[in-house]
Amino acid sequence: MSFSLNLHTGLTGMTNFGVIFFVGIGAITVGILAAPVETNGYGWSPWSATIVAVVVSAIIGWLLVYPTNKLRMDYFAIITVSLGEMLRIALQAEPLLRAGTVTSAIGISRYSRPLEGWWESGPAESAGNCLGLDGPAPYIIFLALLSVVALVTIWYLLDTLLSSPWGRILRSIREDEEVSQHHGHNVLTHKALSLALGAAVAALAGALWAWLNTSIFPDFMDPVRSTFLVWAAFIVGGAANNRGMVIGAFLIVIVEFLFNVMVVARGNSELAFHNVVSFIDRGFTWLINDLGGLIWSDRSITEVFQQGEITAQLSYVKLSLIGAVIITALLLSSKGLLPELPGRPKKPVVPVSISEKQGNTEEETVAQP
Repeated sequence: MSFSLNLHTGLTGMTNFGVIFFVGIGAITVGILAAPVETNGYGWSPWSATIVAVVVSAIIGWLLVYPTNKLRMDYFAIITVSLGEMLRIALQAEPLLRAGTVTSAIGISRYSRPLEGWWESGPAESAGNCLGLDGPAPYIIFLALLSVVALVTIWYLLDTLLSSPWGRILRSIREDEEVSQHHGHNVLTHKALSLALGAAVAALAGALWAWLNTSIFPDFMDPVRSTFLVWAAFIVGGAANNRGMVIGAFLIVIVEFLFNVMVVARGNSELAFHNVVSFIDRGFTWLINDLGGLIWSDRSITEVFQQGEITAQLSYVKLSLIGAVIITALLLSSKGLLPELPGRPKKPVVPVSISEKQGNTEEETVAQP
């Protein structure tokens, strides 16, 4: 998802607040096509469903450029975030977007995942032994390997494309569309190509997300849980730099993982982060009762926060910490941890003519004593 946002916003200059829209298209398409036929699915293989999802998302990305071409980038951002919300609400209310489930009125589940049977019947046991596990390695290990392969492949392809003349055209469009058009570049076509390629990458991320979660519900498209985190990785890592996207995404995922562990540790004193959660709760209690009491005293807020019943909502604490990570990264470097480096094309190899070679040979002969 960070690669997709970097291509749209960091390199082409199209502010995209709706990257989850293309991710959702990929996840929903894969889920519906790979769900069983008897539960409103189509029974496709996950590989075929993924190819269709990537193609559909790329086509939608291509077509999106034309009606929004005359809009300023801030209005384009509003359009993209609106599309993401429209898809989330449609997933929540549209019966045609329900498959694989008979107990819920919304959502997609029971879709097949790639090579799941093959993994569980053979390599899972060997992988479990290699990792020192008590039993077979879970399918998530295979998904992690598949994600790494996808990451490296997309990273290589994007770096190859963006170091080509096409990448320099995208940067020129980002800096000044009129100058780029003056040099003979079709700005609209190049924008459409950029948006289509980024949409395809986001759809592939959506397919991986669907395989990881085993079900698709509207909650996964919540902007706070998706778009905000992708933008945080984009800002922390550094725009227009794929290496920065990897580092930024890694830091944000680590923060989110730690807080998910804290949520579980709150109710179990034997887990590692239980003391950390208790410390956060005590700090929140002190902030509301002791420090805040100096301000609002016996006002109505004390009726809401009763002494001894105050606990911090960790989801908001997580967002606060991610905000602190963003601010720290911007203080260290206003352009992110790995800002964009100015790139120049390689110097062309100038062939040496025969006359120049002969002239050099004669000069060397004369120079000899």
